[in-house]
Amino acid sequence: MKFAQGHYPGGYGSDSDAMDGDDDFYDEDDFFFFTTANGNAVVTGLEAQIKKATDAEKPKSQQFDELCVLTYAIHYNNMWFNDNEFWEEGDLVESSCEKLAAAWKKLLAHSDEELGIDPEFTRPGIEALLENFDEMLNKDSRGIGVTYPFEWRP
Repeated sequence: MKFAQGHYPGGYGSDSDAMDGDDDFYDEDDFFFFTTANGNAVVTGLEAQIKKATDAEKPKSQQFDELCVLTYAIHYNNMWFNDNEFWEEGDLVESSCEKLAAAWKKLLAHSDEELGIDPEFTRPGIEALLENFDEMLNKDSRGIGVTYPFEWRP
């Protein structure tokens, strides 16, 4: 099985029908691909996934874990960012990224102990992931003339 641009099957999913089955992502040669519809499904499902991950009923450590996995998945498999119909200034990509940054800002204001993470590796690791995500947003958006502020630091 071959994968396009280093992406892997599974990746980020949403509750949308467009993301339900892996068969949607392969052609007759088992080449892995995405379409604008797949990017749209990620963008339209992102805010709900952020809300689900940071549900106040969940312990802070679980919120951290779920938000970490979500962020890693959409950063590693970022086809959604480059191929969607919600990229314009003030549109859904911008508001979703603002909500993700706000969720991280609020969560990272808690102590390492509350989050169930170690200060030596996990906190610096998530901060590096968030810095890389911010760089990806702004590097990839230069060609379209839109910037996406990602203010995640507490």
